Amino acid sequence: MSETVKVQEYRIELTITEEQKALLERAASLKGVSLKAYTLLNVLAVAKEEIEAYEVLILSDRDREWKRSEIDAALAEMVSDPEYQAEVLQIEDEFATAQWEALQLVESNEL
Repeated sequence: MSETVKVQEYRIELTITEEQKALLERAASLKGVSLKAYTLLNVLAVAKEEIEAYEVLILSDRDREWKRSEIDAALAEMVSDPEYQAEVLQIEDEFATAQWEALQLVESNEL
């Protein structure tokens, strides 16, 4: 014995202009399908694209949060590393000297 599964169907009505209907009918005839089939197939395709685009955005936000926490952890590690701090101070001193020398060079060329 085989059981029959009843599929519930729903109806959606659209109110469109005559020009819009003509456009849809022409497109459907070019595809060789009925207006109903053409409308349903295209609306479903757009709906899937919209959902996929939204899900990509959600995943991007999750990736961004994961990256942010990864960067925060790396920065926290740098702050607590005395060797790194000493290197940063050395680079800062070298940059300040180079910046001062560049300023002197610019001023001497302006005269």
